[in-house]
Amino acid sequence: MNEFRLRIVEHAAGEAYDKVAKVLGLGYPGGKVIDDLAHQGDPTRIPFKRPFLDRNGFDFSFSGIKTAVLYHARRLSPAQLQNQKSDIAASFQQAVVDVLVGKSRRALEKYRCPHFMLAGGVARNSAVVAHLAHLLDTELCVDDQPHLYAALGCALLLAGQSSVPAVSLPRDLPLSSLVQAQSRALGINAYPPLDITQVDY
Repeated sequence: MNEFRLRIVEHAAGEAYDKVAKVLGLGYPGGKVIDDLAHQGDPTRIPFKRPFLDRNGFDFSFSGIKTAVLYHARRLSPAQLQNQKSDIAASFQQAVVDVLVGKSRRALEKYRCPHFMLAGGVARNSAVVAHLAHLLDTELCVDDQPHLYAALGCALLLAGQSSVPAVSLPRDLPLSSLVQAQSRALGINAYPPLDITQVDY
């Protein structure tokens, strides 16, 4: 594959998990703690909207649901919020999962892809994996950092190198800049023809 395009509209799922965890006072990061808490709640209790699910195409945006959780929490007293935490987590997670799974299935049906990879922190979410388990090698559903370094590993192999010396770079570089900067720092001139277009990351 010579071209890879990543388009995130506004907010990704992982960021929404982190923000919702903050609203619920669950700490950071929010993915696993919300996933665990959701198993104790009712995913039908609060009818959060499924953003972009009714639109054609494959874009995701979770800023709306994140805001909906915030406004719902603000309407509750501290005692009510404490009592509803598991239901809020479950309802939020179900809405996110419905969008991710729905969009993924739509893309697979349209393009009849022979391979499907789920990456990013939410790829380890138990509900997402449960809905897509028949399509995935769940051991490969990991955070995006390993995939980033896998891309670097491909560049190294193409350049004839088999080991990676330690390189320190800022964590907030865009994905394309980080991979290419690491390649340059390692003396790789023949970076593979990989076009990474990124709106937000």
